[in-house]
Amino acid sequence: MRTQFDKKRFVRTLPSNVREQDKVYFENLRHYDCPALKIYQFHSVNVLPDSTLFKGIFPLKISFLFFRKRIKHHNIKGIIFILLNWKKRNLRAECPYLLIHDGWTQNYYHWITQALPRLILAQQANNPFILLLPEDHQTEFHIASLKLLNVESWQTLERKEQYYTIENLWYATRDIQIGDYNDDLIITLRDKLIATPITGTPRKLFIRRVSQDKRRILNEADVLQTFLSFGFEIVEFERLSFTQQLALLRETTVLAGVHGAGLTNMIFMPSRSVVFELTTKVNGENYYYYSLSNALSHKYYYQACDTDQAGEVQDANLMVDIHTLQDNITLMLT
Repeated sequence: MRTQFDKKRFVRTLPSNVREQDKVYFENLRHYDCPALKIYQFHSVNVLPDSTLFKGIFPLKISFLFFRKRIKHHNIKGIIFILLNWKKRNLRAECPYLLIHDGWTQNYYHWITQALPRLILAQQANNPFILLLPEDHQTEFHIASLKLLNVESWQTLERKEQYYTIENLWYATRDIQIGDYNDDLIITLRDKLIATPITGTPRKLFIRRVSQDKRRILNEADVLQTFLSFGFEIVEFERLSFTQQLALLRETTVLAGVHGAGLTNMIFMPSRSVVFELTTKVNGENYYYYSLSNALSHKYYYQACDTDQAGEVQDANLMVDIHTLQDNITLMLT
């Protein structure tokens, strides 16, 4: 099918408070060459519930182009086992079926930044389709976000041992690496999700993680008191519905928090808002929210914190230097 978004280079600005020792990492991320984004059409293709495509005994690389080094996908031996042992179901309809999910998009960050842009890409073709959605992709935030984008119904893909043969399938491209974005597509998504301008006094929020056992703040009481002293509200997104989070972020112009899915909510903020990320060591790898801030034209600030263990940002707990935190908050509110 025709390309919806052509290949394009996006340029990112450095963090507003970039440290000299970190510049080399951010400089390497300043230019991103986004590939052309397409809707592929397949006929008589086999589909696994995790969105892996295969024909005969061969998996189709297009269904895990940038994930082959990170996720264990089915190989030829595994597909032969599936063909011999799993139940086959045929899906036929008058209009095409559409796949936008993958093995990670049951999670909030990946759903918002990867699956929903692919839905927008398909919608811009202005042709009817039937969305295919696994059982574990039907939580409150999945359904609420789909309804905001005018998707009211879908075909459920069951996770039990079965695969699907589909006569007419649209496959929205997955050619963008995790942490990178097509800025134009992300902005289109943002504009479709929010339409109401800020009314009243803009809000400043700090995200408190309450249900996670990783990336906790070791000196949380001091950190919370610091943010409160600067007029921030403390929010616990895990306790709010998707609709409540969206409504709150529409009125927010400063969002701060530890590296994590809560920062994804910056997509609901007005352009040129401020995002502040507490993270661990800066090594150029965990740049998801830096690049998302740029895609949305937000000003990005960060603070690298000491941790309780040698490990990746996804696992370590943080010790936040309060004096540095006060300086950073002062800087971003000036």
